[in-house]
Amino acid sequence: MCSHRPRGDVGGLIVGALLLFLVGCGTVSSLPSPLVETATPRAAHPATTPALRTAAAPGVVFEGGTAGALWELADFRHELLPDRVRLTWQVKGGLSVPGYTLRAVSNEADPHPTNPGPFWGQVRVDLIFFDVYARAFPLQQRFPVEAFDTTSPVVRVGLYPTFDDTAVGFSVGLRQRVPLEVYELVTPSRLVVDVLRAP
Repeated sequence: MCSHRPRGDVGGLIVGALLLFLVGCGTVSSLPSPLVETATPRAAHPATTPALRTAAAPGVVFEGGTAGALWELADFRHELLPDRVRLTWQVKGGLSVPGYTLRAVSNEADPHPTNPGPFWGQVRVDLIFFDVYARAFPLQQRFPVEAFDTTSPVVRVGLYPTFDDTAVGFSVGLRQRVPLEVYELVTPSRLVVDVLRAP
């Protein structure tokens, strides 16, 4: 059965389509290719400059974050990535990362104050957050974390005593001296400590 569309309309449509195609080709070829975001490997650091990049050598002390607000500890996560172990402390209440002190010590020369032992590894990183509460966070049930394999530079994450209701402390036991990267991130507010596998 024949179409009832007039032949002139079909010809006009074909000519119009050809013109659009030709004009489009010229325009598109003169523009730069659109940027395509490639998937970032999970092992890549967060998309920001680290607040600290250092070797976890005994004697290293770093202070970061900001004061002037009260935070609640909301979560702790650890990820075993191909080139690093990522430790993330997430807080809520302020618009930034709370003030903190990070200190690397020799576990043998400076044993953990309430839970000493070789299970902390050679080097320990003590991390203390200020103006942070853990009223609703189950610290005793969540720590220590020891779910690390024999290739991991981290052997243990546990609590560090602060003897202060407005401060929360953690210790990260390291198998040996390895590089660290520390990131202060917001939305949500969190401190990320990347412990690199390669020295």
